[in-house]
Amino acid sequence: MSGTEALQARVGQLRSAWEASLAGQGLAVPQDATVLDALDRVWDASDYVAQTCVRHPGLLPWLVDSGRLTRPNAEGEMVSLLGQALAAVAGEPTLAAALRRFRRAEMVRIIWRDLAGWAPLEETLEDLTALADACICFALDLLQDWTRAELGTPLDAEGRPQGLVVLGMGKLGARELNLSSDIDLIFAY
Repeated sequence: MSGTEALQARVGQLRSAWEASLAGQGLAVPQDATVLDALDRVWDASDYVAQTCVRHPGLLPWLVDSGRLTRPNAEGEMVSLLGQALAAVAGEPTLAAALRRFRRAEMVRIIWRDLAGWAPLEETLEDLTALADACICFALDLLQDWTRAELGTPLDAEGRPQGLVVLGMGKLGARELNLSSDIDLIFAY
């Protein structure tokens, strides 16, 4: 079996597992021909996307049904969606879980659009940066609020309230994150 045949067989196995998981949850395979035409190509190129879709079978149908998979984000859409996703969090464990779920969905959407050829490089870089930026900002706001409620507000030498500042360095600061980028942050008062 050639390398290409082996990859095609692997994608076929993953697709069968995904379809079985969907059926087990009473969900249907999305009927969007554009998405289905890209599925094998995307899953062949990204084991992360394939494995994520198999482990979370409702994710791809949700992305298709919402229309978010096949179009770029509208201005402020990612921030708005993250705000909705975090509206009910009540502590660090639920915050961490909600951030992971949101990141997972956005990473599948971003990678899919990139590999399907539906997004130019600039969109992919901007979406990856916007995702990191939004997660950092929302987490910072919530964690500062909870810390202030528990320990009080930090004050400077003159007694004025201070807030923690997080500076994104490197590719994050330049808004050029790619899929293999880490983020470098500086925390300061």
